[in-house]
Amino acid sequence: MGETFNFGRVPDIYFGTGKFTLVPNLLKEFGTRILVVTGKNSFIQTGYWAQLQELFTLHKLEWIVTTIPKEPTPILIDSIVSELRNLSFDAVLAIGGGSVIDGGKAIAAMLPIQEPIIDYLEEFGSKYHSGQSIPLIAVPTTAGTGSETTRYAMLSEVGERGLKKKLQHTYFVPKVAIIDPNMTKHCSPFLTAIGGINAFSQLAESFLSLGSTELTDTLSFKGISYIVKSLPVAYRNGRNTAARSAMAYASMVSGVTSSNTGLGTTNGLAMAIAGRFDIPFSVLCATLMAEVHRVTVEEALKYPKENKQTLEKYARVGRLLHKSRGKSNQYYKNVLLKKVRKWGKEYHIPNLSYFGIKEKDFEEIAFHTENQNNPMPLSEAQIIEVLKAKF
Repeated sequence: MGETFNFGRVPDIYFGTGKFTLVPNLLKEFGTRILVVTGKNSFIQTGYWAQLQELFTLHKLEWIVTTIPKEPTPILIDSIVSELRNLSFDAVLAIGGGSVIDGGKAIAAMLPIQEPIIDYLEEFGSKYHSGQSIPLIAVPTTAGTGSETTRYAMLSEVGERGLKKKLQHTYFVPKVAIIDPNMTKHCSPFLTAIGGINAFSQLAESFLSLGSTELTDTLSFKGISYIVKSLPVAYRNGRNTAARSAMAYASMVSGVTSSNTGLGTTNGLAMAIAGRFDIPFSVLCATLMAEVHRVTVEEALKYPKENKQTLEKYARVGRLLHKSRGKSNQYYKNVLLKKVRKWGKEYHIPNLSYFGIKEKDFEEIAFHTENQNNPMPLSEAQIIEVLKAKF
């Protein structure tokens, strides 16, 4: 084996049904004063919140709750940090979807320094964060972003100077991630589909990334296989524990792999749009993924010998989606592209026009789109082609 690589840190991971009850004991390792970060309603209205409060009382933990009602913005994070500036916490517990966990990371990172967060965002900020952060425990209640295993906190601000940027540091990886598939059983079919396709997108882009390694390929391909088998089941029957477990595992792994490989044009295009339009990031990735891969494959086929590994990887994923064996790589690539395009109709994924995006916006979006680690760099014209196909 001649490959060399780096692999970033991951949290202590507790995975499986019933692991949610470990939260109080794991928090006590850091202290007794807890900041709980949740979404606006979804978790608070479940029986799990009542159960958790009983466990907190039993374990003599003190807690305060703050909420992240939607994708976190710099203004929201600064406001929460200002409100809590005179309090001290031993740990932050973030329970919710990717936005809540990203918000929890940002709060945990900014409370110790209490400065405007925009000064520390990639590209926008001029300061480098030391990494000093309150210990964070992440408990996802959706399966899609993998934020519980990444070092990033994604922040948005919609408008002419809109942004979708990262606060990042290797020390922002949660200390502990508790992934209990039971926590995701409340997700609607639509939220299940959006999360599953977003996880598939991250795993596929990790697998195809210019930064992929043998280790990340092993992890991402297994995660892809879980999505392929379990997304239809979880979509039809959200109470199916085996399907929810597979989806939660794939989402968790997508965070690990994407942190170590970098992502591609789907992610870069979604970032460019999310800073200008108030659209959930996971929805954008689910909407755009199929067309980005179609154009990427078309570009790779222009030079098949040079892009042999990329095309073989596409075919390998395509084999997961078809029962027949012994077909050509081109056949399996086509199977993959047809299937992921079909998901849009099967799972009722909205097109861009639904969100108020106009064709006149395409050039600016394309100009601000980064290919990141896409196996083939796409031109602005090709990105506009993707946008037109999903309009």
